[in-house]
Amino acid sequence: MKNAFLLQMDCSVRNYKRASGRLLLDVIRADQNQVYLTVGYSSLFSFMTRHYGLSEAITNDFIRVGRLDTGEEVSQKLERVMEITGKPLAETLETMMDFYLKHHCPLKKAERVAQKESGRMEKQAKPVRETPVTEQEGNPKSKTSVTEKNRKPIPAEVKHVHLRDQGQCTFHFKGKRCEGRRFLHIHHRIPVSKGGKNTAENLMTLCSRHHSLIHELSRE
Repeated sequence: MKNAFLLQMDCSVRNYKRASGRLLLDVIRADQNQVYLTVGYSSLFSFMTRHYGLSEAITNDFIRVGRLDTGEEVSQKLERVMEITGKPLAETLETMMDFYLKHHCPLKKAERVAQKESGRMEKQAKPVRETPVTEQEGNPKSKTSVTEKNRKPIPAEVKHVHLRDQGQCTFHFKGKRCEGRRFLHIHHRIPVSKGGKNTAENLMTLCSRHHSLIHELSRE
């Protein structure tokens, strides 16, 4: 009895997800063609809530997504994602946004780096002394060791600049901080060519536009 019920529920959920995707496409077409005007409604919202009896919350979700600058292909991709997540439209969009922020937000990346380094420090009971290895010793790892030995390490604190600046441009004008959180760059207050170091004190987060502005001003 329970197995039969679960099979029936699985089928219902699959039908619901497919129907939600198709409804989204219909909402996009209805909005583009303004079909609601032909049946006596002045807006898509009133058409969906009063004509079809959909709730205001569901209607708002479909209209908000439908009015994004998307084409047929993007809408079909969204329908496919809804099938994969098994969630309704609003929750699917939230899942997609969380995934993107987790993997692409500089602040989130900095937080993950800080957590990993904190975990390594807790596990490390004592510093490990590295034994120098040369190519002449015939060690198969010699080339890797020499390369890493010659490589200039990036201080760990540099990785925390985005975390310190909270993933936001730090340019100020008349006491107001730039609100830019996209296309962020790391800028050296004292240029490397003039002896500037890769230290947190010498680094600042700037959006691409203010980064370019500061370099233009420095050339004047």
